[in-house]
Amino acid sequence: MGEFFSTFSIRALWTPELFIILLGLIVLYYLLIEKWSVHFINSKPVPMKQKVYFGLALTALYLGWGSPLYVAGHMILSLHMAQMLFAYFVAVPLFIASMPKWFLQTVMHRWKKRSPVSYKIIMSPIVADYL
Repeated sequence: MGEFFSTFSIRALWTPELFIILLGLIVLYYLLIEKWSVHFINSKPVPMKQKVYFGLALTALYLGWGSPLYVAGHMILSLHMAQMLFAYFVAVPLFIASMPKWFLQTVMHRWKKRSPVSYKIIMSPIVADYL
């Protein structure tokens, strides 16, 4: 396996561009929960547990899309499936769990207020079953 990784550059193996994007997401999350929270309905301080979930979600996303697992996943199917596991089945639920309730409530309220037709269609149980 060492020979396999020696054929790729550091940039291909560790994807620094994604690392920079994820650092940007950390900054946006911090601004959302600390600085911009006053603009949201019923905003409260975010518990440490949710902040940890966000960090774990970013770590899982990086493992799936930015680590050497990404490169190896192109060659070995089981590693590709491990990559998908981190990116979709670990990171996404952690991202959802890390979002403050007041943020999600405000987003849904504003969506319902600005575009009630699209809200009704997409939130309909019949349509949601097919999405």
